Amino acid sequence: MMEKKIPFRAAGSGDGFRPARTPRPSLTEEIITLDEELIRLLGKRSLLMRKLRGGKAHASTHAASLMEKKIRQAWEDKTGGLSRDPRIIRRFFDLLRDVNLSSADAAVLAPFNLAPARLPVAVDMPGPVFEIEAQLWLALAALTGQQIRIFGTTRTDALQDGIRALSWCGAKMDWIPSDGDRSEVLECAGASRPDFHSGAILVGEDALTMYLLAFFGISQPGRLRFIGGTSLKEADLSALGHFLPSLGARLAWVVPGSKGLPVNVECSGLLPEKIQIPADLPLEGVLALLWAAVAWADPVCVSLALLPQQQRAWLLGLIFPLFERLRTGVRLDGECLDYPGAKADAPLCPTEVWPVLDVCLCAFGLALPLFAGGKAHWRGIWPDSSTAHEVMALLSKFPLLPQKDIQGITCVPAPEKGWPEALDMPNLSPELHPLFWLLNARLVHKFQKDVLIRRYPEGAALTLAEEFLAQAGFVLNKSEDGLRLTLLDEEAFHAASSKKNGWSSPNAFWGLALSLAAFMRANIKLNNPDCIQAVWPEYWQIYNKLPDPRLQRPLPVPVPSPSSARRRIIVEGEAVNLGKEPQR
Repeated sequence: MMEKKIPFRAAGSGDGFRPARTPRPSLTEEIITLDEELIRLLGKRSLLMRKLRGGKAHASTHAASLMEKKIRQAWEDKTGGLSRDPRIIRRFFDLLRDVNLSSADAAVLAPFNLAPARLPVAVDMPGPVFEIEAQLWLALAALTGQQIRIFGTTRTDALQDGIRALSWCGAKMDWIPSDGDRSEVLECAGASRPDFHSGAILVGEDALTMYLLAFFGISQPGRLRFIGGTSLKEADLSALGHFLPSLGARLAWVVPGSKGLPVNVECSGLLPEKIQIPADLPLEGVLALLWAAVAWADPVCVSLALLPQQQRAWLLGLIFPLFERLRTGVRLDGECLDYPGAKADAPLCPTEVWPVLDVCLCAFGLALPLFAGGKAHWRGIWPDSSTAHEVMALLSKFPLLPQKDIQGITCVPAPEKGWPEALDMPNLSPELHPLFWLLNARLVHKFQKDVLIRRYPEGAALTLAEEFLAQAGFVLNKSEDGLRLTLLDEEAFHAASSKKNGWSSPNAFWGLALSLAAFMRANIKLNNPDCIQAVWPEYWQIYNKLPDPRLQRPLPVPVPSPSSARRRIIVEGEAVNLGKEPQR
């Protein structure tokens, strides 16, 4: 019996057949589509806001202020029923106002492909200086009306924020070319003391700048007003608000219900003889207070007894070498710092300073020969600090030979040394955690076999470590004995969706680690390369010019004084190196 064939009939031809339905997108797909539309609308809104403001000059006018106030009022009227907490609505509006995105920025937002030249490196460059030290010297000179020249600095975001804020106060400073090379020197003219009680001060995104201005300012009667960027608008300044009354000052929030900027600081100018620093004051605030106190006219005793021992050790190790360069005496008496009081019109700062190298940033530059071979020499002053010793100990576990010399720090391969089976370090500074995971990944890649990490740094963020290692083609799993690090094969690595989209680094140190991981895997992508550029502006120029990045002319090299003495202070059983900064 022959099979009867049914003739083909087109759907929707009126014969009773129903047309084929297009599959309905899932809820996840609908949300992703909505998010894409939101991003497009945010870009359009950002572009219109730029036109409305009409540049920085117009943005500061009364007319522009009224227009933005009208927009905010309309926003609050239309969103009043969306949340019971009006602070959320205000915060959301502030975030929208700070969005700086347009369709023209699409190329900038594309992932940055990391493709270094895999050849032995020959790096001989000025290393990144410790920007916190540069900020401290600049603030002290500017706010006491003194002249200073700071060598070796670069235009980091934090330093630029500090310069802008101090300029708003009336300080005169500028970048000037250095003699005989293409580097720049940051110079503060120091003609007179600036007035930072007369108007609002824009501190940008840098908390240290805000705290420095606040603690310098409370020694004089008056009112300070701080405005800033998104991170400080979202910051919690409650600890500062609770602490200031003990210093004869008061913090008042401008936006009701907010805990961040803008704020007013009302100062009586009457400081107590003894100050007890609370344990909840952020580290930037503690550092700013210890530094600003050298400029106060009256003697004061600052107690660090409530601070954790690790914080006290870090603060003393950082600030005492700087105190020894000041023309005033500050003594450490147990857990208290005794300030003698600054004499009127007496100079405090040296006229020229070379900040030390940033050892955490340099650590990634020193690790280059482990991935590419060759030699890395970073010029500058390598400090005698606990973190510097951590870096040397970390790199020395590998066939590397890091050596400090009179011109800086050098790292070369050491062929006579073997590779460790694994890198186990229970104690390590948080900034060096990315380097710890990267070096373990280098072991796995070198020997093409799993590595068992029995001890990893205390406080390490394992979820973040897993995300980072996945970008480089490694898998981190928990086992009975510790953590097992495994290498992904090429097929599995290429199939990873995160590799196609790139990775957003939470800070510069994870970004630096990913840039070195690109020596082991091709086409690793980083979404936010500016996170490194914010603290090390020249890094990508150096990285893209490997293996032999050179400047047109040699840069001046700071030479430490051979007579610089070293002192060690014991803080609750832990030795803190208090090195004497070389005089220049």
